[in-house]
Amino acid sequence: MITYNDMPLVCDSIESIYSQVERIVVIDGRYADFPGKEWLSNDGTREYLLGLDKVTVVDGPGLLENEKRNLYLEGLADFQTLLVLDSDEVVEGKLCTLDYDIGLVPFWEGGRKQMLATRLFRYREGLRYGGVHYVLETLQGRPFNTRHHAAAPFTDIKITSFAIRHQGQKRSDGRKFAKAAYYKNLIIREVAYRKKAKFPIK
Repeated sequence: MITYNDMPLVCDSIESIYSQVERIVVIDGRYADFPGKEWLSNDGTREYLLGLDKVTVVDGPGLLENEKRNLYLEGLADFQTLLVLDSDEVVEGKLCTLDYDIGLVPFWEGGRKQMLATRLFRYREGLRYGGVHYVLETLQGRPFNTRHHAAAPFTDIKITSFAIRHQGQKRSDGRKFAKAAYYKNLIIREVAYRKKAKFPIK
C-alpha cells in the first residue's frame, strides 16, 4: 500500500490483513502535488508501521502515484501473489490462494458493491504501472489488466472468500477535500498518458 498521514485509517487497513499475509510493503511519502509541508508522514503513521514485524516501510516522497506503486513491485519473484490495498481500505473475509493470473475482488464503497477490482494478482518479471495507477504493463509493453478484468491472454477468476471495503468516508473533511483535488490532477495526467499509450486503456 501507499500512505501519507493516514492515521488512524491505516491501522484498520493493516489489522484487517496482518495475520493473513507474509509481508506488507508500505510506501510512505507525500505526492509532489498533494497539500502538506512534510515529505514523510508525521502524524504517527510511520511510528505505527515501523513497530510491526511484518511491515517494511519504503520512503517515496515527491513521486507520482504510478511511481510509488512500482516501488512495492521491486524484489518480488515470479508468481508471488500480491494484494494491493490502499491505506483507507480494509479486507473483509479470508484471503485465498490464486491459481490464475488475476483475482477479481469485490470492492465496496459507501455501503454498496461498486465493482470487481483487479487487486489480487501473481507477479511476473517486468510488470510495471506505466502511467495509469491501476493498469499494469508487461516487459513487452502489453496490458496485464484492465480496471475490472485480466487482459488477454492473461486469466482471471472472481474471488468469493473476501472483499475490500473503502473507508474514505471516515476521513476528516480537510483530508477529503485534499484527496479530491489531488485526484483531479491525477485524472488529467492519466488522460494524457492514455493518448500516447501503445494500447487502449479501459
